[in-house]
Amino acid sequence: MKKIHIISHTHWDREWYLNSKYTNEWLIDFFEGLFAMLEKEPDYQFVLDGQTMLLEDYYTEVRKKGLSVSKRKAKLRKYVSEGRIFIGPLYNQPDYQLVSEESIVKNLILGNKISKEYGKKMNVGWLLDNFGQISQTTQILRNADLRGLYVWRGVEMDPQNVHSEFLWESPDGTKLPSIYLLDSYRNGMRLAEHEDIFDARIKDTYKRLLPFATTDNMLLLNGYDQEIQPDDVLKMIKNGRKDTNNYKLIQSNPIEYLDNILAENPDMQTLSGPLYSGRFISVFPGTLSARMYLKQQNYESERLIEKRVEPLAVMNFLTGGEYNNNHIDAAYKKLLMNQPHDSICGCSIDDVHKDMEYRTDLVDALLNDELNDVSASLLSKIDTTNTYKNKGLVVFNTASYKRDIIIENDEVILVKNVPAFGYKVVTKNEETNDKLILNKELLTIENSKILVSVNSNGSINIFDKKQKVLYENQGILLDKADAGDEYNYSPPNKDELYTTENVIAKISFEVETDKLVIIKVKYDFEIPVGIINNRTERAKDKIIMPVTSYIKIRSASAVVEFETDILNTAKNHIVSVLFKTNIKAKTSEAGAQFDVVTRNISYEDFDESEIPDHVKEVIIGAREPKPNRIFPHREFVDISDDKKGLAVFDKGLPEFTINEKNNVIELTLFRGIEWVADEINSRLGDAGPKIYTPDAQCLRQMKFKYAVYPHKGNYEEGKVIKKADAFNTDPIIFETEESKGDLPKEMSFVSFESFDYNVKVTGIKRSLDGKALLLRVYNTTSKKTNLVINSDLKINKITETNFLEEKETDISNKIKLGKKEIKTFKLYLEKLDYKSHTVFVNVLDNIVKEDYSMYKTTEYVSEIDIENEKIRAEKLKPFIETPNMGRTALEAQLSALLTKKVSKGRVEACSSIY
Repeated sequence: MKKIHIISHTHWDREWYLNSKYTNEWLIDFFEGLFAMLEKEPDYQFVLDGQTMLLEDYYTEVRKKGLSVSKRKAKLRKYVSEGRIFIGPLYNQPDYQLVSEESIVKNLILGNKISKEYGKKMNVGWLLDNFGQISQTTQILRNADLRGLYVWRGVEMDPQNVHSEFLWESPDGTKLPSIYLLDSYRNGMRLAEHEDIFDARIKDTYKRLLPFATTDNMLLLNGYDQEIQPDDVLKMIKNGRKDTNNYKLIQSNPIEYLDNILAENPDMQTLSGPLYSGRFISVFPGTLSARMYLKQQNYESERLIEKRVEPLAVMNFLTGGEYNNNHIDAAYKKLLMNQPHDSICGCSIDDVHKDMEYRTDLVDALLNDELNDVSASLLSKIDTTNTYKNKGLVVFNTASYKRDIIIENDEVILVKNVPAFGYKVVTKNEETNDKLILNKELLTIENSKILVSVNSNGSINIFDKKQKVLYENQGILLDKADAGDEYNYSPPNKDELYTTENVIAKISFEVETDKLVIIKVKYDFEIPVGIINNRTERAKDKIIMPVTSYIKIRSASAVVEFETDILNTAKNHIVSVLFKTNIKAKTSEAGAQFDVVTRNISYEDFDESEIPDHVKEVIIGAREPKPNRIFPHREFVDISDDKKGLAVFDKGLPEFTINEKNNVIELTLFRGIEWVADEINSRLGDAGPKIYTPDAQCLRQMKFKYAVYPHKGNYEEGKVIKKADAFNTDPIIFETEESKGDLPKEMSFVSFESFDYNVKVTGIKRSLDGKALLLRVYNTTSKKTNLVINSDLKINKITETNFLEEKETDISNKIKLGKKEIKTFKLYLEKLDYKSHTVFVNVLDNIVKEDYSMYKTTEYVSEIDIENEKIRAEKLKPFIETPNMGRTALEAQLSALLTKKVSKGRVEACSSIY
């Protein structure tokens, strides 16, 4: 006999088709209903979506109403400790593919901390609606003391061998039992509400799920998005009243279900690596580039906290200063609020994403205030006498290796051998041993590694002197129509591609030295103004999209950097930058969270006939009918043939694809679309509400930073990890007054002997207990490697710990890392006790915004747009009370209201992300 476990839950999308201002107002009714159910039914159990942030939102609403928070918190603590309400393990439900490693860890830390305040944490992962899963998920969850997970999107199995349970293996070998929600997280929604069809629904679900069970247990998830009233399912199944000869029904929870599965020791198939297939349920690859400005803003905030504030704060702490953990945590929490999947993915209404930009401003203000305070304290303790030309320049390097740094100020200054995780006072402008040679007439720049020539269209040719390979026409822009929505890119029935191959660029030299050359390239890119004829083809009318790029070549470096400034003036299109490799390879490598992922370049189309009928009956959601060729990445994409390779680096641009012809790396810069969701060519089925979103067209000025790097061998031999990390770890350059501090003119707080450049550091900060420096690293390769940790401070002790920092094991400074292994260390260093004093501090940056005031953009919202939405709403209004069309009709009313609202009070279309 089978046991059907019914897990009651809610999937709480804090912001999606409404912003949190409205959805948070529902929380009081929701919790009052849940408390009433728990009091009525002593055995009732409920899952709070695997997160804890909604508890904080709830208390905020309680305070607004003048009600007692302590009374309600006591109730929650009682039910959580009794195992009747399940909270955690996360703070919220992020999209793992679009946030940094340290953001994921912080999310788990906060979820653990808040959960433990209530007595108990749900110790399984609850990945109900993530739009695809990263490769290191199981190692990450194991590092947070989780024993298994529930997952829906991204899973792909042999259609002839689909099961509801499997083992998921991370690249290091960590395996966790995983529950596959193959027919969604709502297959048992509102069971008790429709008592007349209860029996039929259970029997039908039993019949459909039976072929996939690996044990005598089956799962029904009794919930849906924003369930306000918990379903009184216990009254229906008490005393076995709905049991049959084939099954019995129990209310269960994620821990109990997992325990029941494992107790039978089933033979489960093993899946490995990232889960990113839309064959059975959509993973919505278009969310990687929807509202790209949000991804860039998130990237910049993460870099600010991880590469600047936290490292400098711990340096200040170790030399006698304060570490303002409350201030940093407050900023982190606000940053995490922008990272749930419907938020960071850019697939919500415009108001949601305006709220995100407001939160980003708050985060950056908090962090920059903290950086100013920390740097002033730290710099006052450093001996800054006798600096170069009395400029008072100090360079901080938060990378894990010493490096040469070029300062772009009123002159170009080279500072050699800036210590790892440390600083150096600038006492002289050092000479380079590999001077740049510039030929302005031929438009060529070269050093000992590369020769770069600038073409008339603004693209460049790179000759790799070491490998004797020429890479031509690097940096061409490609513009395609996009008839998709926020979830998926979709070409129209008839597309016409535009490139910058034939533009005539204005080329000038902004900086001309033997250490640094900066070339300015400016051109007008003429593209169609939008799409027409019911979104089936590109408009005949054209519009100019201005483009300005600054191209940097540095002495002794094979990396060529681009900073591209674009004013988007057109609608419904996608723009990418092309790097043609001409390298014969079958796979690409790309950075990922705690990993480097290898993917095929060529994919055969799915054969729908391979999917048996019993599988088709359960894959009920939207699907991508063809294999994904659009993928996520972090920091770099690389193609090599093991003899030579070409890598593309980027800052906060997470989407790429490979064009098989000539193996061209296409890095997406942005795309503009106008609907949350719609019926489109590239997806089968409904993805979300059809609500008009003019802000998703990205009619604004944006800046994109990326680079290209030719190298020998594969990514390991070519030191791609180090080069990409260096590109993404900007030095911090301060200007201060000269003073005689106690600290030396240069210092390294953490350094490595025999450092393997394929080991990557993701975090350096103070430990949670405030007693040590915390260091987190991972091995990017499948080979074992070693590290030796050193510091200019005395090392009293080193321990190994987990993400939650709850367990510690004493170790030496000689570290062994297994293949693709993540490790976290606490370094107990001998603190110095130096006093700080007030000094002048200025952070040097080189932010330039182009003036595009003479260019026109297409109309943000037209009267036709407003009228069309009004007509659609009126047409569907009679169906509001109908079960089949009610939601669609309500969405049309909301869309019409929002369209009218933005037309009256639109924000400045060309607002900058800087």
